[in-house]
Amino acid sequence: IFASESGGTDPYETWARSYGFDGTTGDGLPEADKDGDGTSNQAEFLLGLVPVDPNSRFAATLLGTPATGLTLTWPSQPGLTFTVKSSTDLAGWPATEATVPADAAPATTTSWSTGPFVPAGKKFFRVELAP
Repeated sequence: IFASESGGTDPYETWARSYGFDGTTGDGLPEADKDGDGTSNQAEFLLGLVPVDPNSRFAATLLGTPATGLTLTWPSQPGLTFTVKSSTDLAGWPATEATVPADAAPATTTSWSTGPFVPAGKKFFRVELAP
C-alpha cells in the first residue's frame, strides 16, 4: 500500500471508496478479495479492474498452438511488470519463461508469445504480477 509522506490520502483507500467500500478493514483490505473472483483487491487496484465485479479479474487468455506458438494476453497497466512461468505438472513452477513489462499507455492488456515449440507432454503457463 502506498503511504503518503505528506499526510495525503492513500490512493488505494481513495480507489476503494470510489467503489463504495472501506479499504482499511475486512473484505476491503488490499489482501482481501471483495468480489470473490480470486484476484486480490490490491491486484485489482494496480490493474485497473473493478473490485465489485466478479467478472473483472486477473485472467490470461491463450491463443495458438505449440506448432505456431502460443500467445498469452492478460489485463495490465503501464508501469507494471509480470513474470511468466511454466510447469509440467501444476505442482511447482520452476521455470521462469520471461519477465514482461506492461505495454505502454493507452494499452490495458499485455501479451507474451512463446514462439513455435514441440512440447514433451503437457505444459502449463502462469502469469504473476511482479512486486
